[in-house]
Amino acid sequence: MHPQLFSSLLGVGDGGVARVDGWGHLVGDAGSGYWIGRAGLDAALRAYDGRGAPTPLEQSAHATFGPLPELYMALQADPERVAHIAGFAREVSAAARTDDTVAVDILQRAAAELADSVRAALRRSDPRTGQSSRVSWMGNVLTNNDLVRTRFIELIGTTTPDVTIAAPYGDTLDGVALLLEPPEHHPLATHIHRA
Repeated sequence: MHPQLFSSLLGVGDGGVARVDGWGHLVGDAGSGYWIGRAGLDAALRAYDGRGAPTPLEQSAHATFGPLPELYMALQADPERVAHIAGFAREVSAAARTDDTVAVDILQRAAAELADSVRAALRRSDPRTGQSSRVSWMGNVLTNNDLVRTRFIELIGTTTPDVTIAAPYGDTLDGVALLLEPPEHHPLATHIHRA
């Protein structure tokens, strides 16, 4: 199973529909598996250079990609580089489970990025204050990473008090099934195109 390769949020409310981020690995997708993997490789190279704190991510990067002085060439030549960099998020999570402060910081920053995107989606899709909204998630980062999910829930809960944060009602295919016949006045109804 590959880590989540992109991060895109969808806010749906009385104010309309708002897509936030999902701009791709080159310029966006903050908090995604790719973002985490990329930050992990950056930390590994900083440790190797002596520019950053020591971290087991340095050894993990070497074991995964080979000698670090050749890392950038290996990645440039790899047609699957985006998936492989995203896959390094698993190594960041593993290092965080051993209390590596560098890896923990990366995962906490990922949670903060995702929380920022949620707050933006809430503002854009339902700008009314005092109204309760529900926040949930899909994808591997929040589903499978307890540290990211816990910090994400904490950040949303403390900064956005009128929000209920809960696990998804179902999986991705359940959501697709609901999109087949949305209620006529549902905010998503005008965004669904049928062939």
